[in-house]
Amino acid sequence: MKKVYLFVMVLGIVLLIFTGCTTLDLNNDSSNTLSNNNNNSQLGAEAILRDAINKINLNDYYENELIVGYSDDESFEKLKDYLKADEVKVVEFEGNKKAALIKIDTTVENALLKLKDYRNFDGIRYIEPSLKRELPDYERSGEKLNSKYNPTDALAGLADPPNPYWEEQWGLQKVGALEAWQESTGKDVVVAIIDSGVDSSHPDFLNSFVDGYNPVTGNIIPAGKSVAYDPHGTHVAGIVAANRNDRYGVAGLAPDALIMPIPIFQPGFIGDIYVADGVKWAVDNGAKILQNSWGGPGFSNILKDAFDYALKKDVVVVVSTGNTHIDENWGFPNTIPGVIGVGSTDVNDKISSFSSRGDSVSVVAPGEKILSTVPGGWEYYQGTSMASPFVSGLAALLLEKYPDASPYQIRKMIENSAVDVDGVKDFSANDGYGRIDAEKALKQPLPEEKGANFVIYFTASNYLYNIPNVYVSLKREDGPSYYGRSVYNGEAGFYQIDPDVYDIYIGGPDYLDPYSPNYRMEEQLFSEYHNYEVQDGEQVVIENLKSKFSATFKEPSGEGDFSITILDVNSDKYVRYPLKDELTISKPNFLQFYIVGEVTTELTFPEPFYEENFDAGIPNDWILDGDILPYVEGGVVVLGGPLLKDDQYSSLTGTFDLPDATYGYNLNFDLKVSSEEGWDFFYLYIDGDLKYSDSGETGWYTVSLPISDGVHEITFAYVKDGAVSEGDDTAYIDNVEIVPMPEDYMDYAITGTININGNAIEIVHSLYDGNIIDGIEGIDAWFTTF
Repeated sequence: MKKVYLFVMVLGIVLLIFTGCTTLDLNNDSSNTLSNNNNNSQLGAEAILRDAINKINLNDYYENELIVGYSDDESFEKLKDYLKADEVKVVEFEGNKKAALIKIDTTVENALLKLKDYRNFDGIRYIEPSLKRELPDYERSGEKLNSKYNPTDALAGLADPPNPYWEEQWGLQKVGALEAWQESTGKDVVVAIIDSGVDSSHPDFLNSFVDGYNPVTGNIIPAGKSVAYDPHGTHVAGIVAANRNDRYGVAGLAPDALIMPIPIFQPGFIGDIYVADGVKWAVDNGAKILQNSWGGPGFSNILKDAFDYALKKDVVVVVSTGNTHIDENWGFPNTIPGVIGVGSTDVNDKISSFSSRGDSVSVVAPGEKILSTVPGGWEYYQGTSMASPFVSGLAALLLEKYPDASPYQIRKMIENSAVDVDGVKDFSANDGYGRIDAEKALKQPLPEEKGANFVIYFTASNYLYNIPNVYVSLKREDGPSYYGRSVYNGEAGFYQIDPDVYDIYIGGPDYLDPYSPNYRMEEQLFSEYHNYEVQDGEQVVIENLKSKFSATFKEPSGEGDFSITILDVNSDKYVRYPLKDELTISKPNFLQFYIVGEVTTELTFPEPFYEENFDAGIPNDWILDGDILPYVEGGVVVLGGPLLKDDQYSSLTGTFDLPDATYGYNLNFDLKVSSEEGWDFFYLYIDGDLKYSDSGETGWYTVSLPISDGVHEITFAYVKDGAVSEGDDTAYIDNVEIVPMPEDYMDYAITGTININGNAIEIVHSLYDGNIIDGIEGIDAWFTTF
């Protein structure tokens, strides 16, 4: 299964940050400039269309819908007319930023392909499919508490405790709620619960509501009239603001805060543009905190616009980091710079096994076996969905004390007072700055700095056109890094971030895409600027950054005629060069391209040393193990299956003695997986070391991995976690073979160097491994230059 990665080379950029102005010339070389012609003006359009097409290949989306971000009404009307589309909904942000949902009569893919022939993209900021999202997984105990206390009993007995279930609320005790309440209860601070609706009839929410908003209908939800489409939102709201000392049920961390319901799961997801509308309405109607216990893969420009709008209006944004349990920086919206990302801990201050790690983790908070409100009673849930409302509650306590504090100041007080729980001083990807402490946070002084607002505009040489989809990383050693990318007008915004010293990397890797790994190496491939000080309230221009590309290849020693072909990603155009002795190629005339090596000789692998198609069942020399033993169905090995229970596995192991081979072997097998993505996994082990894994829903594809000669133990396994399941909990294996690499393997190896902005990528690529030349080991790359 091949994956495609983007290397972006940028010619010139402008960074703007509020007041004052400084210019930094990063490259005085004025060569390699571009003329202002139609081809160049179309480059940005091709980039945003490529991004949209990639999204439909990687994510589930609503068919017959597109979201168009724009800054010019006339340009939008022309694009809409060109597609014969109907306008469904428009959201307007500050300035001239707008976004519209349009209905089209064709498929999303056909519409995007049709737009490749369109020529009037001026004023269009982005085009993207409307992605489907799901309510996050959260584990429910199934134990609903609804009879021990009721309003009548509570009022009749003065001996009843003020908060009957206080002993069950270990999270409040852990974060020091009793002590914090001596100073603040979050009185009248409005918290928007952007979730699945809140049951306002629950007796633990007496006088707790302000008007909410239904983004689908556009109607106001009168205070006290909201309903729950799913219990998740009610549970989240109770952690934030359930009444205390009412002799009834539970208490929230900010018991006197006010709840503004914004239902975005009704019960299914309503769509990114409706969420953006709900966010904007909440900000415009008094919300000071946006509580978000949802998210997942799939970068969305419209959601980035909406949450940036909130941050620029001094509204705190709190987001759960997710339950993937891995170190990742592609979750959304928790990776938006400036938000407070929240992971989960247990009663012993250990980081929850399910809690996501990464740069987006600001802090962690109690998230396991959390008792809170649900329609008809109270129930224990767990997940980062339960951890983030603790932070929203703490933000409400701080905003009562400091009502004019910026989102950055609130975040820093929460981070600076957090308790380390992973043994790493200061920031770590596991717990951020630590587990929140409400009492200590309220004793923090208000930081003097209000937070930097760092906005980058990417433009081509001489500013002839803007460049979209340029990725930028703000990296530092002693704190979390920030990641963003530009829209069509070249803008990439970082709001309410830490004023600090950063290394700025222009272009890749795509931290915002779950299918793009972090392959940054010691030798940087991209334009970069080190030790740049991002200050509080500053305006900077960085300009004249140039892109240089060249490649040199040497002719292999094998039989046949060799060639190097440059293939345009966006069309069927190509340029082929014969490879005789040595070939040097300068920058091609394509925006995005593959580098392909070819030879006229047909390359054939030797006969497999071992092959098995399982048509006759599993051979006796394979070892079957696990709670559910593997079996064969229809000539295919089945690992796991619907009978597999929580924390169980199924595995198949074979041992092979591979004779000496100059270049080793390839282990090939066909694989199909049906599982809960990020939780239940297929694993391949060689000699006990994990070599490959997959999760989610995949069709059949072939895995090919190198393996050396000698004795090896190969294990195929499917492992299920202990939480909610999706899919069939099954991995399917077929056509296992071990093939020796041919003796002339290196005779057909193309060697050479690719040079990008002075950084050299050494190439050693045998055509036995395929035609696309690897720019970095293990990565089949396509390049973007200007």
